[in-house]
Amino acid sequence: MAVPKRKTSKSRRDKRRATHAISAPKVNVCPNCGQPKRPHRVCPTCGNGRLSLKLSKFGAFIGCSNYPDCRYTRQLGRDGAGVEPRALGLDPKTGLPVEVKSGRFGPYIQLGEAVNGEKPPRAGIPKGWAPDSIDLEKALQLLALPREVGIHPETGHPIVAGFGKFGPYVRHDTQYASLETPEDVFTVGINHAVTLIAERKARGPMRRGPAPLKELGAHPVSGKPIKVMKGKYGPYVADGTVNATLPNGMDPMAVTLDEAVALIDARVAKGPGKKPSRKRAAAKPKAEAKAKPVNGAAPVAKAAKPRRKPKAKAPAASKAPEKTEEPA
Repeated sequence: MAVPKRKTSKSRRDKRRATHAISAPKVNVCPNCGQPKRPHRVCPTCGNGRLSLKLSKFGAFIGCSNYPDCRYTRQLGRDGAGVEPRALGLDPKTGLPVEVKSGRFGPYIQLGEAVNGEKPPRAGIPKGWAPDSIDLEKALQLLALPREVGIHPETGHPIVAGFGKFGPYVRHDTQYASLETPEDVFTVGINHAVTLIAERKARGPMRRGPAPLKELGAHPVSGKPIKVMKGKYGPYVADGTVNATLPNGMDPMAVTLDEAVALIDARVAKGPGKKPSRKRAAAKPKAEAKAKPVNGAAPVAKAAKPRRKPKAKAPAASKAPEKTEEPA
């Protein structure tokens, strides 16, 4: 015969749990996940500092507690974040160590260490290049930038190649021209560089505007290029001087050159639009007009109104004489 299990009251279960919790060894447990907390990570640079999360105007980063003696940082939320410092070798010219490091702006190459407060030579790693793929040869090439491509045949001034805020480029005096890939910085020749600079100069100053949806060709009369653009009030065609809005229902990607020319010519024939005139404010009521002289006669002066005389004060009533009693 099976013995029925004895039911335990709720108060007894709670008491047993409390006793077990007191007798159990205390562990530093995270209140969110329930896992034991890990000790603070040791800084890989100084060896005795603790790494912690810090905030700055450039975003969150990991920093060492021994700052400013130890300047180890690791940026979070950027390309190359979490890159550990890695030694690549020695520079054959100076004998200084070349390292891959991570800073607030991303991973970079550094030559040597700071001396007397002066920052050592540094070079940022281009976008698209994995920091793990950088070797000593690539690092020395980055540290040697900007690279002189050659001498311009017309001016005799040098043309240099390098990396800028907007990517790889070639520069001649104050004229810049963009390169297609980061590798072109190290391989572009003088002939290609001269061609790129001449083409960029022929296009004129760069205008930061919307990109055209479609390029149709040149106007048959003026020769100006006609483009289909996307505007605030809908798509339109433009030749750089005149803009013509596309009719409702017309597909901007299906517009032909003849249709665009007809729209632009019709817009030119229509003439410039008239700006709506501003409404004038209502005139204030004028004061009473002065009497104008008749036939050159002097104006008649208005008769002055007589001033009212102040009312005379009534005389105060005289007091009656006090009665005196006669002796009997």
